[in-house]
Amino acid sequence: MTRRKRYSISQRLSMARMLQTRSDNGESLRSIARDLEVDPSQLRRWRSQIPQFEESLTPRHGTSVNAGAGSTHRGRKSILHEVEDKLLEYIWEQREQGLPVSIRMVTAKASQLHASFRHKTARAKDHAVRRFVASHGIVHRVHTHRSQESHMDVQTKANMV
Repeated sequence: MTRRKRYSISQRLSMARMLQTRSDNGESLRSIARDLEVDPSQLRRWRSQIPQFEESLTPRHGTSVNAGAGSTHRGRKSILHEVEDKLLEYIWEQREQGLPVSIRMVTAKASQLHASFRHKTARAKDHAVRRFVASHGIVHRVHTHRSQESHMDVQTKANMV
């Protein structure tokens, strides 16, 4: 009994492109599928999904791309998707001023911007904000002795550069 093979999006995309090139050169679908050890119908399906594969490998809104992902579906939208731009703007403004940004601060701002988010439980808010921050590649920094400098000193140093 053979195990099923799972291919990442980037692997499927490269096989579909290979199918296009080799079939343009006159090779049959069956021979290409045999060489790649993939079912011909699967290759045909992947060829029709090339635009979706390319789109899923294109970063959006500062998010990173997982080339090893197994699905083109990005999951359901966050409750914060309506205020996403304003929330990101708030985070970057705070960071540009040298101010620390915590999960609690982002949660408070999201509650201020989004009426239905305000009525969620504290745990649901916390989880939603943590997912939001992670999905945008924003790192949650932990306080150290160095971070105890006043924000004015940090801002002065930043302006010198």
